[in-house]
Amino acid sequence: MSEDYHRPPPLRRGDTIQVIAPSSPFHIEHFECGLRRLQKHFRLLHDEDISRKGIDGQQRGAYLAGSDRRRAQELLSALRNPEVRLILCARGGYGAARVLPLIPEGAFRESNAWLAGFSDVTALHLRAQREAIESLHSPMAAWLGRVEEQLFEEWTDQILCPPETFSIRPIAPVEGGVEGRLAGGNLAVISSMLGTPEAPCFRDRILFLEDVAEPPYKLDRMLFQMTQSEVLFGVRAVVLGQFTRCGEAPEALVSRLLAPLNIPIYAGLPVGHDEENHVLRLGAKVRLERNRLRYLP
Repeated sequence: MSEDYHRPPPLRRGDTIQVIAPSSPFHIEHFECGLRRLQKHFRLLHDEDISRKGIDGQQRGAYLAGSDRRRAQELLSALRNPEVRLILCARGGYGAARVLPLIPEGAFRESNAWLAGFSDVTALHLRAQREAIESLHSPMAAWLGRVEEQLFEEWTDQILCPPETFSIRPIAPVEGGVEGRLAGGNLAVISSMLGTPEAPCFRDRILFLEDVAEPPYKLDRMLFQMTQSEVLFGVRAVVLGQFTRCGEAPEALVSRLLAPLNIPIYAGLPVGHDEENHVLRLGAKVRLERNRLRYLP
């Protein structure tokens, strides 16, 4: 894994955003409202068939935003367009991992655009991390059309200038600070990638985890699988975001399951599936202190 990380240039008002749908279909009214809001600040691009559902146009019971080929070509087009400064996913759901076998190695490295999204988009973030590219764990286009205007404007401020610090709290014994590059994302997606060519490596990383609507036994199963594999070997610390609708005291459960790692564990990062979902720079160097996460130069 290369440590020569690339950080795309800061996004500015008027820059070009390409919206892609690498996962599931989206709510069309929310999507269109999100585009209208985005157009106030940025130039937008998206494929004409971005709202196509299903595999090869079959819409009944569709859970993918078009065929793997359509979605992969859309992503490649955005990565290869020198005018694009931000690749913003429409929504998560399922399907991003299916396009990765169709994306050539190095395609993320050759782009000069930020990738932005979360949840199922974790699969794409993991590829970006493997190619040593910083990316943005961020709300997506359909979400931006669903929430109140104030939350959209807060997202705009953060996407233009991501917060430099976050308040966190220790939930496992912590002595002093710990530093490393921030990696990870959605727990269910990460665990599903184990044993595949896209399996991540978190050695020397600060591992960020979040999830939604996973009952305690599923959290247990996924974390047990991860602790029994080599994926957590050498992790320096874990920082937990939001575990939304994951039963009672999910942070305590996760902390107990990760206790054998004997590493610092923090919680309280305002990132995940709650309405308050801040923009987080994955791949960036960070320092975790007792009550704060801050980016390093």
